Amino acid sequence: MSRLTDAQRKHIIELLEDGQELPVDYKHLLFPPERKEYELVYGGKDREEDILAETMAVPLQAIRTFGDNNVEWHNMLIFGDNLQTMKTLLKAKEQGLLVNADGSRGVKLIYIDPPFATKQEFRGSSEEMAYQDKVAGAKFLEFLRKRLIFLRELLASDGSIYVHVDSRKSHYIKVIMDEIFPSMEFAEIVWICGLMGSGKFYPKAHETILCYKAYEGFFDPPKRLGYSTRITKALQKDENGWFYTRGKESSGGTSYLKTYICKDPTLSKEEAIKIANETRPQPAWSVWVGKDKLARAFGDEPVGTYAYTEAEKVGYPTQKPEALLKRIIEASSRPGDIVLDAFAGSGTTLAVAEKLSRRWIGIDSSKLAIYTTVKIHKLA
Repeated sequence: MSRLTDAQRKHIIELLEDGQELPVDYKHLLFPPERKEYELVYGGKDREEDILAETMAVPLQAIRTFGDNNVEWHNMLIFGDNLQTMKTLLKAKEQGLLVNADGSRGVKLIYIDPPFATKQEFRGSSEEMAYQDKVAGAKFLEFLRKRLIFLRELLASDGSIYVHVDSRKSHYIKVIMDEIFPSMEFAEIVWICGLMGSGKFYPKAHETILCYKAYEGFFDPPKRLGYSTRITKALQKDENGWFYTRGKESSGGTSYLKTYICKDPTLSKEEAIKIANETRPQPAWSVWVGKDKLARAFGDEPVGTYAYTEAEKVGYPTQKPEALLKRIIEASSRPGDIVLDAFAGSGTTLAVAEKLSRRWIGIDSSKLAIYTTVKIHKLA
């Protein structure tokens, strides 16, 4: 039992003698949860067991189905509270109703773009209410933690989860996710989405996507374009006519190292670069740049910014570009796998999943989100 102060003991005795219920705040004082090696502690943090047991499931009423009526699977767009909906989906998983292309049970890929605790209201292009982001502080953390616990239970044993956040709460959410997904690989993806802010202080220039992947999970990382223009512009020839670039040691040393890209002196510079780009190992790339010119300078494809193209703009606030979701879905799922977005919002995840032949589940409590997904994306 936690050590109570004299004042707390006195208060508890008085409440019991008067036949009153003890405040919920005393729950963790009298029955503290089992402590892990490290965890984020805050007011109102419930035990995982209580969250899973006490959350009510809700019946899902089919309003519209998406897909071929002659097959067993139907993509699902669900209007309602995502916590209660996920309790129902968890029962569906247990019954073997959520099955991926490889036969594994559960959701293969989860992407969520939850509220950022901005204390704001967000409206559509015609001033329709999209959603309220008014929950903040410890309540926000517990709001999201409860949903992450259910998402973990829904995830396939070889699945991946991506959580899109910004600097307001990313550090807290990272600690919470370390608690919930302790045995998974972690990567932090930086999406350079463009400068935002008044200019009176350092403006926001990027958002973060926290990725947790099962060690045995599918992963086909995004391919870079080869050598960046920064490298190709600095290429030199040695005495044999071989092209190379020179740079400082990445370990911080002072030596300049030669890196040869081609050892055929008969080739032109352009030909040598073309062959080098085709044969160079293409590592995973964790900084995803939105704008074309900057992305290509670093040898990568642009993934779009908040300045949406006219072809993509759907009139929903905080909409994300399709190229960003395409990269995530292709990296962590195969055709026929189930993709879940529990904060469907503008419907971008679902629209891209559809184009990439993935099965999908979308949940949102916003009428504008449901309307946008069905009418604007034409998912019908």
